[in-house]
Amino acid sequence: MTMRKLFLLIVAAITLAGCTTSYDAVIGTDGRPLSKEESAKVIRNTVQSKVENRDFRILVDEMNPISGPTLHLRDNDWALEVHRDSIGSVLPYFGRGYNVPYGSAMGMHFITRMDSYSVEHPKDNMWIVKISCHTVQEGYNFQIQVFDNGRAYISVNTRYRDMISYNGYVDMRGIALKRVQ
Repeated sequence: MTMRKLFLLIVAAITLAGCTTSYDAVIGTDGRPLSKEESAKVIRNTVQSKVENRDFRILVDEMNPISGPTLHLRDNDWALEVHRDSIGSVLPYFGRGYNVPYGSAMGMHFITRMDSYSVEHPKDNMWIVKISCHTVQEGYNFQIQVFDNGRAYISVNTRYRDMISYNGYVDMRGIALKRVQ
């Protein structure tokens, strides 16, 4: 066997070994990982409970400006949090601002009361949360699509800025997750 064939064989073996299926499993009360189906059910019920109880946090890992490429966010510091009648936003902003108030160039950083909160359940695996709120400087309209696997898509419209969207996931603290191969 020539060196080239041996090299290709090793590369193929490494590639196939990297294609193993893995998923996030929930740890059961006995300390063992639950099956894929049971884990998905626990995650779905947790997401549904958080959305319906107005008590969730979405950690953002991608920012999608309307006029630019998708930006991957390295730090896990960016989030949108809903707690009862309040909303907190620590989201970056990249885009065009129109008549933006002084001092708001850092992004969308605020904690305020929600003016409205509604939840729709158009599909079995998705909830749509619509929130409107305002600060002294600006008004915000959020549309959040939350999926039963915990992933979320946030779209934000404001009066003084271009629309922007974010991709992230619901913070699942409180249930034990483990990567299973």
